[in-house]
Amino acid sequence: MRIDRLSHANLVDVYNCLEDNRERLASEISESSQYLSEYLKRGWLAYSAYDDNNVPVGMAILTPSNDPLSPVSGEAIYHLHCMNVVKDWKKKGVATGLIQRMVEDVGRLGGKGISVECFGDYWMPKSFFSHIGFEEVERFSNYSIFLKRIDPDVTVTHIELPYRGDLPSKGIQVDIQHWVTCPFILNNYRQGAIMVKRIAPNAVVRERTISTKEDIEHWGGSGFFVNGENVSPGPVTEEDLRKAIQRSRKD
Repeated sequence: MRIDRLSHANLVDVYNCLEDNRERLASEISESSQYLSEYLKRGWLAYSAYDDNNVPVGMAILTPSNDPLSPVSGEAIYHLHCMNVVKDWKKKGVATGLIQRMVEDVGRLGGKGISVECFGDYWMPKSFFSHIGFEEVERFSNYSIFLKRIDPDVTVTHIELPYRGDLPSKGIQVDIQHWVTCPFILNNYRQGAIMVKRIAPNAVVRERTISTKEDIEHWGGSGFFVNGENVSPGPVTEEDLRKAIQRSRKD
């Protein structure tokens, strides 16, 4: 197995390891590829792991903390935005190899650490990141921030980016705001929109891409917002949505 940091020339490989999900995520992969190409110019890093036949079997994307889309603040921190390993290659060292390569590259670039948002053990699993040397540095109701320190004194803080758009005077309004570059989250949010319509058929659902500082200033950060409340900065579940909609109806 080898791991490459990708350039514009071979960036297509970052999503080629999603073979098991390619048909289901076709639309999201196409959109993500277009935006990621632009984000590389802003200092984002993308990686692909290959088997001995040069077939992509894993991927990862890092966001520098000085980028307006970074969900964390901290000096010279890179945030693990998205990572995936092909089903048949899980538990074979691919994810660990990707992390090791990223730590090496971030160190060479003058970076001081890598952060990640962990949602239990179902999305960016806590158990895996704890095992490979990440420390939990912030904990919230449904996720935690973990940090792999390169500089032992580095710190990281989650950035709260609330919804800043208009709110309804009555009824349910859902605003899906995303960075686009993670096909899994993008698809999850769109499936969430379908769930919302099942729970609250009269809800107004709006989707928009957040890709610049100006977008954030106008609309707020990435998330799945129900009447301005961010249900989750990561994957949303039907239970999350039902609770958020119930709270909105009470208000």
